[in-house]
Amino acid sequence: MNFNNFLPKKINDKANKAMLNKIKAKREALGQTVIINQSEIKYSEFLLQFIQPFLTDNYDGDELFEMLDLGIIAWNTGNIKAAIPGILYEKTMEEMLAKDKKTKKEEVELFKKLVERKVKEFSMYEHFIEDFEMNEDENGMAHITVMCRL
Repeated sequence: MNFNNFLPKKINDKANKAMLNKIKAKREALGQTVIINQSEIKYSEFLLQFIQPFLTDNYDGDELFEMLDLGIIAWNTGNIKAAIPGILYEKTMEEMLAKDKKTKKEEVELFKKLVERKVKEFSMYEHFIEDFEMNEDENGMAHITVMCRL
């Protein structure tokens, strides 16, 4: 996959439609209603912009996948932080991190930075991100499809 200059300038419609159809089929098989976003608001682009400052200069597909995964958790946590009082949020975070003894201090700090970035720079985008798919088109370009909850 080609991950250089990943942030999309133009989305390959054919590859994007194929990914959307795949996700739609999976969700409909589970009895869920799927609405394809036809607006100018593209959460996949926002998510990439959101995590981009935290990627290393020579990131690969594995690093991108891990950052997208962490970024989604931080994005959704940022939405929650904006909705509940500060003290309650801090207490909840402390309890959550205390239960997970495997999380390294650097990971916790990165997570907190991502949450703060969400609150400060992306607070106007309130949808929760549920899932994502990262695929490659026939030209070797990577594409991200994001599924949100209203």
